[in-house]
Amino acid sequence: MQEYGVTVSESRGRFSYRTADRTKPISSRKLGDDFSKEKVLATFAQNAERKKIASLRRSDPNPDRISRLIDIQAKLAAGKGAGYEHWAKVFNLKQLAKSMSLFTRYNLNSEEELNARVAELQEKRDEALKVVKDLEDRIKANQELRRHVLAYVQNKKIAQQIKTAKNLETFREQHRAELTAYQAAAAYFKAQNITKLPSLKQLEAEREQLISEKARFYEPYREAKKAWMELSTAQQNLEAIVRKEEHRQEKEQGGLNELDKG
Repeated sequence: MQEYGVTVSESRGRFSYRTADRTKPISSRKLGDDFSKEKVLATFAQNAERKKIASLRRSDPNPDRISRLIDIQAKLAAGKGAGYEHWAKVFNLKQLAKSMSLFTRYNLNSEEELNARVAELQEKRDEALKVVKDLEDRIKANQELRRHVLAYVQNKKIAQQIKTAKNLETFREQHRAELTAYQAAAAYFKAQNITKLPSLKQLEAEREQLISEKARFYEPYREAKKAWMELSTAQQNLEAIVRKEEHRQEKEQGGLNELDKG
């Protein structure tokens, strides 16, 4: 509380509070039950527990997700301390355990099987994404066509009035926005080779159908993406461990060679 300019003192089991602009402290009895010693200590304990839980969540915000292993030596070289090193070792052990569990779930017994399954999941993800992207493009095209049809219908009468306008320049200036939207719509129809305009009701029904299809296909894509990310991350973790072991063996072999020379 001192950080907020409040000094707390205790006398006969009661707290008193003094702010920087006061010379005499105020007894908790005058401030009410919320400032009693018991209530204040209980609040401090609750806050400490919340900070502890928040810290644990920050350290592993997605406990069910497999994350890549931390390069501890690189982190230590960058200035991290012993506390971080201990946390990172525990974190890496957890990620390895998750990775091995995933290999077991997929019944993978060799590096070749792992690589083949990762490639299979990536292909499945790419195929699902292709369908979703196609539907998104069709929804976007539908919305653009609907916008031009609406602009064309709304401003058609104004465009036709040009022929009978007494002062053409004044008329164009007064209706510049409407005429611009109408001309843009006409140019769009010509570019798309559209000779018969669809109804707005028809376009809205088509849009709803496309959105429904996207929602139906998006779930398989999301699942395929999740499965690929999980297994590819586990694959990278395995590769990191293999590289580390190879480096250790090379180092040991180098040491034996030096002994042999001696």
